[in-house]
Amino acid sequence: MDTLTHALIGAGAGEVLLGKKNDKGKAAFAGAFFANLPDLDVLFGTFINDLQQLTFHRGPTHSLLFALIASIVLGLVLKKYTSFGKHSSSQKIYLFTFFCLFSHIILDLFTSYGMLLFWPFSYNPVSLNIISIIDPLFTLPLLLGLLIYYIFKTGKKTLYFAFLISFCYLFFTFYNKYQVQNYFIKHTENAPEDAELLNTKPTLLNNILWRGIAENEAFYFVSFYSFFDSKKQEWTAYPKNQNLIDEIRHHREITILLRALEHQYIIEKTDSHTWYVHDMRFGRAVEWLPDRVSNFVFSYKVELIDNEIHINRDRKDFSDDADRPDFNELIQRISGNF
Repeated sequence: MDTLTHALIGAGAGEVLLGKKNDKGKAAFAGAFFANLPDLDVLFGTFINDLQQLTFHRGPTHSLLFALIASIVLGLVLKKYTSFGKHSSSQKIYLFTFFCLFSHIILDLFTSYGMLLFWPFSYNPVSLNIISIIDPLFTLPLLLGLLIYYIFKTGKKTLYFAFLISFCYLFFTFYNKYQVQNYFIKHTENAPEDAELLNTKPTLLNNILWRGIAENEAFYFVSFYSFFDSKKQEWTAYPKNQNLIDEIRHHREITILLRALEHQYIIEKTDSHTWYVHDMRFGRAVEWLPDRVSNFVFSYKVELIDNEIHINRDRKDFSDDADRPDFNELIQRISGNF
């Protein structure tokens, strides 16, 4: 999830579990910081290459082991060096630190960006694809609840109510996922060449318009579904061309890259020593408009130089009109118009 949402959950937890009338929001500030602590791995991006960035972000700091160990360390720090920690029970302190870290990990697990939840015992990314990385309907109740709590001094019941609304919405997204999954399973029957459904995930900023991806041995098939659709959007086929990297597949860097992409990729070969690996988990920038051909959101340039593999992210500025999603177009597609 986004930084603001994590911070709001941590701040709310700080006020509910440790907040005192005279602590001037210190527990809330600590909660907001701790709830974003797993994302501090992005600070290492300047010092590591693109492949390492891909595997390190949402890596060890997003594991259950990290949440367990870090919550104990942070709890000890709070208990010894903060006023609100000294006046709170050890049980509340450790519950607070663990909740902040664990909530971050679980919320990120619900999005579509893979994470190493079981590191170091497994290096396979895990994601549930239930909610968008930015979803205003989840974040807004938390924001309003905290604002009302601080401005009108309404008491902790306001925070309880805000948490209740947001997490009721989160449970609602599980139901949406179930409904969408059933729709695409039936829709896959209309896909060519015995394709099987691979996964489904919501599009950005909402939980109404969903992306489905199916596959067979040679192709990926992508389609979209909104709860307001009155007709079915046809499947768009993408040739996998995965055999094009067979000659370099044995390199360790390729193994790491493909695992990080959860083995959902297509290959474009431009010359005898250059390949582009396109991440099919996210597809193209404006893929939900069937007549729009845009760039892939995440692509990686692979070069074989002196029998060594070099991998760099192929960064696009998405300044072209075809790559730049229009909010009104998104609203139209969510409304069932395409």
